[in-house]
Amino acid sequence: MRHKSSQKKVKKGKKTSKNKVKNINYKIVLFCSAAIILSLSLFNLIFHSISANRHVPTTKIEIDTKKQLSEKKYFWETFLREHHTYLPGWLELAEIELQLENREGAIQALETARNINPNSDLYQEVANKLGLSGF
Repeated sequence: MRHKSSQKKVKKGKKTSKNKVKNINYKIVLFCSAAIILSLSLFNLIFHSISANRHVPTTKIEIDTKKQLSEKKYFWETFLREHHTYLPGWLELAEIELQLENREGAIQALETARNINPNSDLYQEVANKLGLSGF
């Protein structure tokens, strides 16, 4: 009789170790799945945030050019506060605004230039150059 009970204990021990192995395998699969999903989600977020942004200057030349344009814009805005009828200044500001991708600012500068002298050849030339000839 002892012999049968010891066989039962051995069988129960085997079942317990099989369950432990299954449990460990389950945890490994679960961990790997979570890691893959997290990695793909992170990649997706990074990819879309980069592609959604407008062009960001990446080279030193682009950064310097943007800085120079911003400095020129500041100069002309300051100058034109005191000399608001200086037509070439408004036209230069319109060109700078368009280079800085600020179409509304360029249009405002052109409107001011047109109000100063609507028949000016300079005004028409800059408007055509900026692609705002019908303006």
